[in-house]
Amino acid sequence: SGLLAPSFGTLGSTGFESTIPYYFNIAPNLDATVAARVMSERGLMGTGEVRYLSSRRESELNVEVLPHDIVDAEPRGAVSLKHSGAVAPKWRAYVDYNWVSDSQYFEDFGNSLSASSTTFLTQSASALYDDGWWHFAGRVHNFQTVNPNIPGASRPYRRLPQLSLSYLPG
Repeated sequence: SGLLAPSFGTLGSTGFESTIPYYFNIAPNLDATVAARVMSERGLMGTGEVRYLSSRRESELNVEVLPHDIVDAEPRGAVSLKHSGAVAPKWRAYVDYNWVSDSQYFEDFGNSLSASSTTFLTQSASALYDDGWWHFAGRVHNFQTVNPNIPGASRPYRRLPQLSLSYLPG
Protein backbone atom coordinates (compact mmCIF):
# COMPACT_ATOMS: atom_id res chain seq x y z
CA SER A 1 0.00 0.00 0.00
CA GLY A 2 1.13 3.52 -0.63
CA LEU A 3 1.08 6.67 -2.66
CA LEU A 4 1.56 6.20 -6.42
CA ALA A 5 3.20 8.67 -8.78
CA PRO A 6 0.96 11.68 -9.39
CA SER A 7 0.17 12.83 -12.92
CA PHE A 8 -0.12 16.36 -14.27
CA GLY A 9 -1.46 17.75 -17.52
CA THR A 10 -3.87 20.02 -19.30
CA LEU A 11 -6.98 19.33 -21.32
CA GLY A 12 -9.09 21.93 -23.07
CA SER A 13 -12.24 20.90 -21.21
CA THR A 14 -10.73 20.45 -17.73
CA GLY A 15 -7.90 22.97 -17.67
CA PHE A 16 -4.81 22.19 -15.63
CA GLU A 17 -5.23 18.93 -13.77
CA SER A 18 -3.41 16.75 -11.31
CA THR A 19 -4.26 13.22 -10.21
CA ILE A 20 -2.91 11.85 -6.94
CA PRO A 21 -3.54 8.08 -6.56
CA TYR A 22 -3.20 5.90 -3.47
CA TYR A 23 -2.94 2.10 -3.75
CA PHE A 24 -4.31 -0.29 -1.11
CA ASN A 25 -3.04 -3.88 -1.08
CA ILE A 26 -5.96 -5.31 0.88
CA ALA A 27 -5.22 -9.03 0.36
CA PRO A 28 -3.20 -11.14 -2.09
CA ASN A 29 -6.23 -11.30 -4.40
CA LEU A 30 -7.89 -7.95 -3.60
CA ASP A 31 -6.65 -4.42 -4.15
CA ALA A 32 -7.99 -0.92 -4.56
CA THR A 33 -6.81 2.40 -5.90
CA VAL A 34 -8.43 5.70 -4.97
CA ALA A 35 -7.46 9.04 -6.45
CA ALA A 36 -8.26 12.71 -6.27
CA ARG A 37 -8.36 14.35 -9.71
CA VAL A 38 -8.14 18.12 -9.29
CA MET A 39 -9.23 20.05 -12.42
CA SER A 40 -8.92 23.84 -12.52
CA GLU A 41 -11.94 24.27 -14.83
CA ARG A 42 -14.21 21.53 -13.40
CA GLY A 43 -13.48 20.90 -9.72
CA LEU A 44 -12.49 17.88 -7.64
CA MET A 45 -13.30 14.40 -8.94
CA GLY A 46 -12.93 11.28 -6.83
CA THR A 47 -12.06 8.02 -8.56
CA GLY A 48 -11.82 4.48 -7.32
CA GLU A 49 -10.96 1.05 -8.65
CA VAL A 50 -11.42 -2.25 -6.80
CA ARG A 51 -10.12 -5.53 -8.25
CA TYR A 52 -10.71 -9.08 -7.03
CA LEU A 53 -9.17 -12.22 -8.51
CA SER A 54 -9.44 -15.86 -7.51
CA SER A 55 -9.19 -19.19 -9.28
CA ARG A 56 -13.00 -19.19 -9.68
CA ARG A 57 -13.90 -15.57 -10.43
CA GLU A 58 -12.66 -12.08 -11.17
CA SER A 59 -14.27 -8.70 -10.67
CA GLU A 60 -13.36 -5.09 -11.32
CA LEU A 61 -15.31 -1.98 -10.30
CA ASN A 62 -14.39 1.54 -11.44
CA VAL A 63 -16.19 4.64 -10.21
CA GLU A 64 -15.67 8.33 -11.01
CA VAL A 65 -17.66 11.04 -9.19
CA LEU A 66 -17.57 14.79 -9.65
CA PRO A 67 -20.06 16.04 -7.01
CA HIS A 68 -20.28 19.54 -8.51
CA ASP A 69 -19.06 20.36 -12.01
CA ILE A 70 -18.07 24.03 -11.98
CA VAL A 71 -19.05 24.45 -15.66
CA ASP A 72 -22.35 22.55 -15.70
CA ALA A 73 -23.31 23.14 -12.04
CA GLU A 74 -24.41 19.54 -11.58
CA PRO A 75 -22.99 16.21 -10.43
CA ARG A 76 -21.33 13.98 -13.04
CA GLY A 77 -19.93 10.49 -12.94
CA ALA A 78 -19.27 7.10 -14.46
CA VAL A 79 -19.44 3.47 -13.34
CA SER A 80 -17.98 0.31 -14.85
CA LEU A 81 -18.45 -3.16 -13.36
CA LYS A 82 -17.02 -6.32 -14.91
CA HIS A 83 -17.46 -9.73 -13.27
CA SER A 84 -17.06 -13.29 -14.46
CA GLY A 85 -16.94 -16.59 -12.68
CA ALA A 86 -18.57 -18.97 -10.26
CA VAL A 87 -20.97 -17.54 -7.72
CA ALA A 88 -22.16 -20.85 -6.23
CA PRO A 89 -21.68 -24.53 -7.00
CA LYS A 90 -22.74 -25.16 -10.63
CA TRP A 91 -23.64 -21.46 -11.11
CA ARG A 92 -21.67 -18.89 -13.12
CA ALA A 93 -22.42 -15.21 -13.59
CA TYR A 94 -21.17 -12.61 -16.04
CA VAL A 95 -21.71 -8.86 -15.74
CA ASP A 96 -20.50 -6.07 -18.03
CA TYR A 97 -22.19 -2.88 -16.87
CA ASN A 98 -21.13 0.60 -17.94
CA TRP A 99 -22.85 3.93 -17.29
CA VAL A 100 -22.12 7.64 -17.58
CA SER A 101 -24.19 10.50 -16.21
CA ASP A 102 -24.55 12.38 -19.50
CA SER A 103 -23.78 12.40 -23.22
CA GLN A 104 -20.84 14.82 -22.89
CA TYR A 105 -19.02 12.90 -20.15
CA PHE A 106 -16.30 11.34 -22.33
CA GLU A 107 -15.75 14.54 -24.30
CA ASP A 108 -15.31 16.53 -21.09
CA PHE A 109 -13.30 14.04 -19.00
CA GLY A 110 -11.88 11.43 -21.37
CA ASN A 111 -8.21 11.71 -22.13
CA SER A 112 -8.10 9.70 -25.35
CA LEU A 113 -9.69 9.82 -28.79
CA SER A 114 -11.26 6.40 -28.32
CA ALA A 115 -12.97 7.53 -25.09
CA SER A 116 -14.33 10.74 -26.59
CA SER A 117 -15.72 8.89 -29.63
CA THR A 118 -17.67 6.32 -27.58
CA THR A 119 -21.28 6.17 -28.76
CA PHE A 120 -22.72 3.19 -26.81
CA LEU A 121 -22.01 1.57 -23.46
CA THR A 122 -22.74 -2.12 -22.87
CA GLN A 123 -25.00 -3.15 -20.01
CA SER A 124 -25.35 -6.92 -19.84
CA ALA A 125 -25.68 -9.73 -17.33
CA SER A 126 -26.10 -13.48 -17.54
CA ALA A 127 -26.48 -16.34 -15.10
CA LEU A 128 -25.74 -19.93 -16.11
CA TYR A 129 -26.43 -23.22 -14.34
CA ASP A 130 -25.00 -26.57 -15.40
CA ASP A 131 -25.12 -29.79 -13.40
CA GLY A 132 -24.33 -32.07 -16.33
CA TRP A 133 -28.00 -32.84 -17.04
CA TRP A 134 -29.88 -29.60 -16.47
CA HIS A 135 -28.74 -26.43 -18.23
CA PHE A 136 -30.22 -23.02 -17.52
CA ALA A 137 -29.31 -19.61 -18.93
CA GLY A 138 -30.77 -16.22 -18.15
CA ARG A 139 -29.58 -13.11 -19.98
CA VAL A 140 -30.34 -9.40 -20.29
CA HIS A 141 -28.55 -7.00 -22.60
CA ASN A 142 -28.92 -3.28 -23.09
CA PHE A 143 -26.87 -0.32 -24.27
CA GLN A 144 -26.69 3.22 -22.96
CA THR A 145 -26.64 5.52 -25.98
CA VAL A 146 -24.04 8.17 -25.21
CA ASN A 147 -24.59 10.13 -28.41
CA PRO A 148 -28.19 11.47 -28.33
CA ASN A 149 -28.02 12.41 -32.03
CA ILE A 150 -28.15 8.77 -33.14
CA PRO A 151 -31.68 8.07 -34.42
CA GLY A 152 -33.68 5.33 -32.71
CA ALA A 153 -33.55 3.03 -35.76
CA SER A 154 -29.73 3.12 -35.71
CA ARG A 155 -29.36 2.30 -32.03
CA PRO A 156 -28.29 -1.19 -30.99
CA TYR A 157 -30.74 -3.88 -29.99
CA ARG A 158 -31.95 -4.57 -26.48
CA ARG A 159 -32.32 -8.14 -25.25
CA LEU A 160 -35.15 -8.39 -22.80
CA PRO A 161 -34.81 -11.16 -20.30
CA GLN A 162 -34.00 -14.32 -22.21
CA LEU A 163 -34.47 -17.59 -20.37
CA SER A 164 -33.62 -21.07 -21.56
CA LEU A 165 -33.83 -24.42 -19.82
CA SER A 166 -32.80 -27.78 -21.21
CA TYR A 167 -32.43 -31.31 -19.95
CA LEU A 168 -29.79 -33.49 -21.54
CA PRO A 169 -29.45 -36.85 -19.80
CA GLY A 170 -25.94 -38.32 -19.89
